[in-house]
Amino acid sequence: MGSSFRFERRVHRCLALSAHLAVAGMLLATTALCDDSAPALRQPAPSAPPKSHLGLELNKLEQRGEDCVIWAVLENRLDIGFESLKLDLVFFGNDGLIQRRFALDAAPLTATKTMVKVFKIPAMRCDVLGRILVNDVVACVGSNGPLDDCLERMRVSSLAEVELIK
Repeated sequence: MGSSFRFERRVHRCLALSAHLAVAGMLLATTALCDDSAPALRQPAPSAPPKSHLGLELNKLEQRGEDCVIWAVLENRLDIGFESLKLDLVFFGNDGLIQRRFALDAAPLTATKTMVKVFKIPAMRCDVLGRILVNDVVACVGSNGPLDDCLERMRVSSLAEVELIK
């Protein structure tokens, strides 16, 4: 459909709406609805580029004997690499009760790079996990020294059946 056809349809709809609302004594309301400068009819402004962040995705869990193996995708959208990135994780069971607390070292991470990391949680059944909480960032040292806003810069997600939250 051409843009002039869409415009003509919009004008036609506005005129029809104006006629209906005029009968109800609401003609002034249609002026705002049919005005091209009204927010409802304007094209949305292009969204700002996503802020730089550190993405942590729980991709899958895999049971290996007595151990639960976590496959994580770390997306470093920052211009700095990480020499140290230690996370304080809390594992909750399907019943909501805390199963275990675990310190995880996800470094090294290269600047502006996506990496897959595999972590083994000893003596843990994957099928009892309901969610994992990134409780805190215990250590966060970038290539330029320590950073204090790593948890705020972190975006978490999960493709596994287990929810990942912060």
